[in-house]
Amino acid sequence: MTVRQLLSHTAGLPTGPDSDTAAATTAARYLTAVCADRDLLFAPGTDFSYSNAGYVAAGRLVETVTGMPWPEAMRALLLEPLGIVPAFVGDAAPARPVAAGHAVNTATGLAVPARQNLAPLEAPAGALLASARDLAALGNALTGRSDVLPPAVAKEMRRAETAARPGTLADGWGAGLALFHRDGRVWCGHDGNAQGTSCHLRVDPESGVVVAFTGNAGAPPRSGATSPRNWAGSPASGCPPARRSWTGAGPWTCPTARAPIATAPRPTA
Repeated sequence: MTVRQLLSHTAGLPTGPDSDTAAATTAARYLTAVCADRDLLFAPGTDFSYSNAGYVAAGRLVETVTGMPWPEAMRALLLEPLGIVPAFVGDAAPARPVAAGHAVNTATGLAVPARQNLAPLEAPAGALLASARDLAALGNALTGRSDVLPPAVAKEMRRAETAARPGTLADGWGAGLALFHRDGRVWCGHDGNAQGTSCHLRVDPESGVVVAFTGNAGAPPRSGATSPRNWAGSPASGCPPARRSWTGAGPWTCPTARAPIATAPRPTA
């Protein structure tokens, strides 16, 4: 089992237990319980299955190699060099404004704040809080046009893993990146959904165009009593679908995403 297989979800690991279960154990016990040979869904490198447990394992490798807790390693090695003020799920005193997620109360049809329940040991799988502008900075680095991420490393991250065949989540996978084919080009990026939050990132390495969107609300009720227009504080229309390419100059952030920060990049299952 290789690091690239962990990052491309081709290591054969299961997705892992739910967050409430993970919160009641330690990282060592978590990894022992779900990252053993007996738990493999398939031989590493032969198929694809999205696995948060794989990212928990990758996070522990980062901590072992750097000697720093995962949030500190992300802060020092990636976020601050990109000009991003770090913020994570579970921060007692975030250094920047954080937008709460919102979900619909099905009984009243009203939007209510949603609490994030990600366990601390699951942080590498989705504890980063980021604005659309932050995602755009990361996307620019993924094009190979940033001093923070060497072009050769960005290219290797975008390289398609042959075992990750096209599926419902994406048309392919690289190391930590979903790949999307459109009009003869291969875009990379990732989607994420957590409690009442969502984010989408699309990057065209060829042109350097970056599309980033974050939201701090779930789907509106069928009655229409509460709309994303009310949740986000601006009109809900005007943003292209996540898989539609943006034809303007990048980086671009959707003008309707007014929330300071939305949870990213916790992926869809």
